[in-house]
Amino acid sequence: MKLQYLGDSKDAFKWDYLDFLVNEFGAPILDVIPMMTLPDASTQGTTSPSQFPASAKVEAFCRHLQRNRELAEISKLPRYMGREYKIRLHKPNIEFQNSSEFRVQYFSDIPFENSRNRVLFLDPDIGFQPPKTVNEKHIKYSDISTIWGKITDRTLVCVFQHGRQMHYPFEDHYREISRGLKYVRPLHSTAIYWSRKLMFVLLGKLPGQIKNAHIINEAYQQKQRPVQLISNQILSQREDIGC
Repeated sequence: MKLQYLGDSKDAFKWDYLDFLVNEFGAPILDVIPMMTLPDASTQGTTSPSQFPASAKVEAFCRHLQRNRELAEISKLPRYMGREYKIRLHKPNIEFQNSSEFRVQYFSDIPFENSRNRVLFLDPDIGFQPPKTVNEKHIKYSDISTIWGKITDRTLVCVFQHGRQMHYPFEDHYREISRGLKYVRPLHSTAIYWSRKLMFVLLGKLPGQIKNAHIINEAYQQKQRPVQLISNQILSQREDIGC
């Protein structure tokens, strides 16, 4: 995650979807794990939030983020939306590093209290580690393992996944991710994505929990959002991918 991305079109999808997910899931807190990296000289993050048809409240929130470019401003989302849940940011002033020691400490320090219906949002620059080169822009499967040993059955984990290549469909990417997660057990998953731009992968310990998440995704799609769903039932037929 970079400050230069705040409020762009992908952010509009991100906060529109996460607000809906948290509200429908009935979670009192949205834990945001930002995995911050330094801004760069690219033009990424300059797209208008209006490119994604989010609610007018989310668009206003994103324009506020573009004006301020401060991570702490994310916590104002519930106020913009008129919601009662809270946003908790994990180590917002820490630059994420790629070393194994840093990763274990960073993810072990997430507060793992036994709360009801928790949503944990992991926000790397790019998403899950690719087959070859891994750096601070990726979340590793071992990071998920660190988290998995601490969360309760009531925790829904949501992971940001940027589109890697225009010719690489998210369905194929999801299968690749599922293969990487096959050693994290018990684990069930489903996903939702917008065009070739952005996907959110949802992970849970209980199949019923992910079934409910898929139902929430269906309800979000019915709000006339241009998103597609990936059902975990499709992938569960293949035992080799571990979902």
